[in-house]
Amino acid sequence: MEACQINRNKKAGVNVQDGGQVNFVGNIITRNKDGINVLSTQSGGTGAVLADNNLGGNRQDNLYVDPECSVDLLLGNTGLGAGE
Repeated sequence: MEACQINRNKKAGVNVQDGGQVNFVGNIITRNKDGINVLSTQSGGTGAVLADNNLGGNRQDNLYVDPECSVDLLLGNTGLGAGE
């Protein structure tokens, strides 16, 4: 997913699950309940690569990753902490 703006959702801006593998590059994901959730399911292997994204200003988690999942944070991401 590249150069998208996702905001003002009552739930998560983006959920990655069921073994999905996603690259996020140059997106603005703000003012949602959560920004990006990378969630473990029975399928396993869920992961994401993030580069040059703005995730700040979501109401709960800007980035949530289940412990069983993998996320590679490349340069240029902002707003990764909760409440930023």
